[in-house]
Amino acid sequence: MRPHQNAAIRRILSEPTALLAHVVGAGKTATMVGGIMELRRTSLARKPALVIPNHMLRQIAREFREVYPNAKLLAISASDLGAKRRAKFMARAAGGDWDAVIMTHEAFNRIPLRPETQIDYIDTELSSLRQQLDDAAAAGMEQRTIKQIETDLAAIEARMLKQVDESANGAGIFLEDTGIDYLMVDEAHAYKNLRTISAIPGAGIQGSVKATKLHMVLGHLRKTNGNDDNARVCTLATGTPIANSVTEAYVLKRYLAPALLERQGLTNFDSWAATFGEVVSALEPDAKGDGYKYKARFARFFNVPELMTAYRSFADVQNAEDLKLPVPPIRLGADGQRGESIAFPVTGHQRAFIKALPHQAWVREPGGVLKALGLGLRASLDMRLVGEQDEEAGSKLPYAAEQIAEIWRDTKDVVYPTSKDDPTPQKLPGGLQLVFLDEGTPGSAAANPVDLYDSLREHLVEQGVPREEIRFIHEASTDRKKDKLFADCRAGRVSVLVGSTEKMGTGTNIQDRAVALHHLSYPWRPADMAQRDGRVERQGNLNAPWIEGTPDHARILYYVTAGSFDEFRLTTLARKAKFIAQIQRKDFSVREIEDIGEEAINLGMLSALASGDPAILQLAEATADRARIQGLARTWDRQQDDRAQTVKDLDAYLQRAEASLTGMREALHQRRPTAGDAFALTIDGRTLRGRDTAAKTLGARMVTLARDASLRPGERVPIGELGGLHFHGEISYDYSGHRQLKLRFAWGHTVPVGHRDDRAQWLCTRWAPWDALPPLKL
Repeated sequence: MRPHQNAAIRRILSEPTALLAHVVGAGKTATMVGGIMELRRTSLARKPALVIPNHMLRQIAREFREVYPNAKLLAISASDLGAKRRAKFMARAAGGDWDAVIMTHEAFNRIPLRPETQIDYIDTELSSLRQQLDDAAAAGMEQRTIKQIETDLAAIEARMLKQVDESANGAGIFLEDTGIDYLMVDEAHAYKNLRTISAIPGAGIQGSVKATKLHMVLGHLRKTNGNDDNARVCTLATGTPIANSVTEAYVLKRYLAPALLERQGLTNFDSWAATFGEVVSALEPDAKGDGYKYKARFARFFNVPELMTAYRSFADVQNAEDLKLPVPPIRLGADGQRGESIAFPVTGHQRAFIKALPHQAWVREPGGVLKALGLGLRASLDMRLVGEQDEEAGSKLPYAAEQIAEIWRDTKDVVYPTSKDDPTPQKLPGGLQLVFLDEGTPGSAAANPVDLYDSLREHLVEQGVPREEIRFIHEASTDRKKDKLFADCRAGRVSVLVGSTEKMGTGTNIQDRAVALHHLSYPWRPADMAQRDGRVERQGNLNAPWIEGTPDHARILYYVTAGSFDEFRLTTLARKAKFIAQIQRKDFSVREIEDIGEEAINLGMLSALASGDPAILQLAEATADRARIQGLARTWDRQQDDRAQTVKDLDAYLQRAEASLTGMREALHQRRPTAGDAFALTIDGRTLRGRDTAAKTLGARMVTLARDASLRPGERVPIGELGGLHFHGEISYDYSGHRQLKLRFAWGHTVPVGHRDDRAQWLCTRWAPWDALPPLKL
């Protein structure tokens, strides 16, 4: 174990929850394994569960035994929890003294909790969500959005109650019966979509079933194990804890530090956002290109050091620059930057298609600009993805095949040692290249289903690469097949492996011979790019200067169709990646930052992108920036005016409050008891000692005053005396124009700034027989 791994294990043992926010390739698996075994050894956990991505079950079980050969492990996949096998595996989990129960994400989702546990969670969580909805409505959420969320909550409640009924039928053994008392969740970023309600545009999260399940189980473990510092509950592990926006730190706190949020009074998202963020109303170009409009969005964070201090109270953050891991250096491009850009010209067909996008009729419809951007990106990759029949219309595949084949020829005879510590030559020579391609996958159900994987293989075969050495990750449909495929990659039987971000982006530990990684298409989130690059830039890669006889570096190649939307996508990724890398730094101390969660694109920018002219794009970006800055300036001016008015309101309130306070102090000495038989109410000189009679008499007097149209707003009418203190009635109208009669003592009622005057109001909107009205409480 490295020092950072030992430190992380100590943190797992010493704290109720932890987040292993270790850079991709830092050895999180070994850290989790060591943490589990130490929890067992110290009796802080009796039966920990390790929850891992679906395709990594056999790999993790193997790596677990490499660290602890004698560990007692039970591995459970989703297929083991089918109707016929569930009882067997659940009984084994419950009856065995396991050091760890290893299960896939899908298997974890299938293990039911007891109905009463689920119902308790549903009641608690829905009550909290509805309270958040009420708070968001009070903060100005649109009525249409409120109704939609209310409908969604009702549907969620019905669905969850249905799941409760289904889980109760034939489950036999529930999670509570297995004895599992600790969770270790790998690739935890898959659970970041925990339902969150917010009045802030774009900040709410719809929620996912798997995130809800994890939240439910953690709540159960806290109740079972105890909500104190001695109870150990969970460790989440991910190389990309913040994948797209700083708001994801709030979801992590809900999982790992709910008590911290409660102590801070930040149990709902909008309270947290008001403390650490700012909703900026800025003038932005309209998506339809018809001008500008004000748009409110969660765009800026302040109090950032305090935010990150709270985050690091449970997060163990380890970055590449902190660890200095023995990973292979990445070959620099012609511009001196990490990685190589392979740019090639756009074809006439691609240029014509991209130029026509801003002029399509549907582009002005909701979501039309994003649809156009997606089509433009697919056209940049291969025109067959947008309906063309001929590859000659434009494709990256021939250029990529040429580079891949060249690298294959350069590395096919390289003999690799068994490991960095064992110089024994392996039987088969040759490096491994990984190709990421998210479009045109085998068996695609897209509108234009084109198998780009097969096309790329044909190009490579024409270039001399043996067909049997070109494999697709999609061929490995089961854990066993995937384990065999990865073993072939490590042994030199595979020269080129093609896959998508979803299937090959995480948990694909085949870095031993990985000499090059090719990006043919690009995801939207920098976290996905980091996971991709981590397949090559990883400990154990033998293409490094300290390994004799192998290349001194690995290569990462970016394929870009010049004058297309590729450049926009890569620029966006680079900007977001730089931002996330900065806030993860331990010495990051900037107090305010702009969020990067939303990349606004409008028809003007789409047209500029489609033109292929950098000057036009720069003009569109500058125009948008100017409008944004002007909007911020107007917002600042408005805030200054609001603050000046607030100061005036507070000064006026203090004057009124001082006068009221003087009246209260004088009345204190005149006050007489009214409890029990001492009760007496005087109305128009008549003293009443029965509470029921007094209530009816007062009510009748109030009706008379309310009906008296000659009384003007603010006019005070003496009514009587209670407890030695005179009181009066005061006529007023609310914001809806309803006539009101307020009972007041002599010192009046001073309403604090920002509060409504809703104390002891009698609303005269309809007449009814006095006997039908409820008795008045005095």
